[in-house]
Amino acid sequence: MEKRIYSDSWHQVANLELQILHDIKIHKQYYRERKWYVLQDAYSNKFFKITPEAYSFLMKLSGNGAVGEVWLDSLKKNPEITPTQDEVIGLLSHLHSCNLLYFKNQSNSEAMFDRLTNKEQKEFKAKISSFLFLRIPLWNPEPTLKKLKPLIDKVFTSYVFIIWIILAIYSGKLVIENLGKLSVQTQGVLAPSNLFYLYFSLIFLKLFHEAGHAMMTKRFGGTVSSTGVMLLILTPIPYMDASSSWAFGNKYERILVGAAGMLVELFISFIAVIVWVNTGDGLIHSLAFNIMLIGSVSSIVFNGNPLLKFDSYFMLSDYLEIPNLYERSRKQSYYLFEKYIFRIKEGLQSSSDSMLEGFWLVLYGFLSSIYRVIVSLSIVLFLADQWFLLGSIMAMVAIYTWLLKPLYSFFTYLFTDQKLRLNRLRAITISFGFIGFILISLTSIPFYKSIRAYGIVESSNYSTIYTPTEGLLKETFIKNGEYIKKGDKVALLENHDLTLQLVKYQSQLVEIQALIIQAISSRIADLKPIRKKEETILKQIQTIQKKQLSLIILARQSGVFISSDIKILKNTWLKTRHHLGQIIDLYEYEFKAVVSQNNSFDLFKSTNFKSQVKMYGMASETIESKNLTIIPYEQDILPSASLGWKAGGEIATKDDDSSGTRTKESFFLVTAKLNPSKVLHHGKRGELRIELKPESIAKQFYKGLKQVIQRRYGL
Repeated sequence: MEKRIYSDSWHQVANLELQILHDIKIHKQYYRERKWYVLQDAYSNKFFKITPEAYSFLMKLSGNGAVGEVWLDSLKKNPEITPTQDEVIGLLSHLHSCNLLYFKNQSNSEAMFDRLTNKEQKEFKAKISSFLFLRIPLWNPEPTLKKLKPLIDKVFTSYVFIIWIILAIYSGKLVIENLGKLSVQTQGVLAPSNLFYLYFSLIFLKLFHEAGHAMMTKRFGGTVSSTGVMLLILTPIPYMDASSSWAFGNKYERILVGAAGMLVELFISFIAVIVWVNTGDGLIHSLAFNIMLIGSVSSIVFNGNPLLKFDSYFMLSDYLEIPNLYERSRKQSYYLFEKYIFRIKEGLQSSSDSMLEGFWLVLYGFLSSIYRVIVSLSIVLFLADQWFLLGSIMAMVAIYTWLLKPLYSFFTYLFTDQKLRLNRLRAITISFGFIGFILISLTSIPFYKSIRAYGIVESSNYSTIYTPTEGLLKETFIKNGEYIKKGDKVALLENHDLTLQLVKYQSQLVEIQALIIQAISSRIADLKPIRKKEETILKQIQTIQKKQLSLIILARQSGVFISSDIKILKNTWLKTRHHLGQIIDLYEYEFKAVVSQNNSFDLFKSTNFKSQVKMYGMASETIESKNLTIIPYEQDILPSASLGWKAGGEIATKDDDSSGTRTKESFFLVTAKLNPSKVLHHGKRGELRIELKPESIAKQFYKGLKQVIQRRYGL
């Protein structure tokens, strides 16, 4: 569809005589082999990208002719590159609001001052409304960077980058080798005793992060005119303005400037990993841990994620050569909505140059919006956990930002925007119909609901074999996985100490019996204590004889013998109750699952459940379960340590519990009989899915939100 050339609002600018200010610097850049121009305001150090068509038209505005005359002349000479009247109005309005235009046919000194004042007031209001991300400039680092330029040129080289890669590989190896230690220490990262180290590490890393941006900017000839403090979620951290890199003609130079902060931050984190691994508890160890944690998390979750407008966002925008990626993705979504849903036929312009670019713009806009909401919710929960009042305020700000404000803007657009003047009834009908459909779907239509509980499978009939006494494992009579009958030999222990003790007590018994004969014939009064001593020795002999008999370990039931290390233990001295293996019945199984308190309420409301089990490593097979039983009292000991954090499970366990079975929160135990089509491994982890009565999404969300508030904040 061709663009609409003329505009109803053209009379507002047609008679103006204007031009761009003389102190505006212009830089030429290429995006996807297409030429763009960057206007740099030397006073404010801000940058504005414009198309070649817009640039060509601006250069014809010398102040000696009206805008309307210049446009008509351009249309006659170069109709294919002349912007439409709507495009000219939009361009001049944007430049005018930024005080980049000089007006010849009217006195604009006072008007420019008023616009500057209004702009400053708007910026101040924006800062107040986003008070959690406030910037306070303090210092101009440019003179210092000029002095350090020779050093910067030597540091930011390919040789140093090779060292960076080597450190990354080595520190990654150390982290993998110490994952258990890292997991335990991470659980106490928000403990009051660690908050100072956490905050100090954040300031320390961000100082070098921003210095990295500034030095890389200077490395390629840019300037850094401002540095100061930014209040990020009320936490003061340093920042530097490296926006002059936007004027670099080489996109890879701009990408390196964006990556420099993360590269420096990760370099310090790699060194911190090495220090952390090679130090014991203390100040240095704690600082190294917090530095490596902050450096990795901030680089991956924030700066390293292009879905947020931090470093990687600008790197991706430069690499894909799509300037203003977020704004263009938003405008492209609006364009498609207006064209294909509201059927607007005039005044529309796509933000993409091709269908493929349009697809990526819409996909990026959708993903970035979802991710921003998730990050906002995470920040709200984090703040509420630390300071409930501040978290509540942030929650209200988030509701306004992500719900109320967009709704207000949409309804304002729906009822007042001039583009809808011919299609307003259709737009209103579709919009309210869609909103009504969403509300009905969320509040009235029941949706599938289930509980997912982690657990283990156990044979319904099994026995565990322990060593009944200490001894040397001399012989084994069964292999792992073999079938064994009740009463068959499993293993043979050898203990010469028992034989020696038996000989010793038998000798003592002979002596006692001689004393008894002597007491009967001459000292009848000594007979009673000697008899008691005889009884004691006889009991010791019986105990030793029982232990000797137990050196032959027998199966207490029939089944399959399971043991991963009985052969390895041969000729090893074992203590009493050393675990040798298990004998398992392969025909009946039971699944024991852990249900959190949040989900237990729905379980106690009904008695007829449909449930299924999926075992880890058997994702393609679903095992039907029956006879679901809920143990009606709270527990805090897991049926197996494999379900807890220390063994890589999903259930949070207490840090001071060496067994790894005591949970942080109490739970309810659920058991279910299984009917598998194949043999299952006793003790293997899996997941029990319990189907509940369907409920609307709104009701499920309300219950979930209520449970989160009750559990986390006790309200």
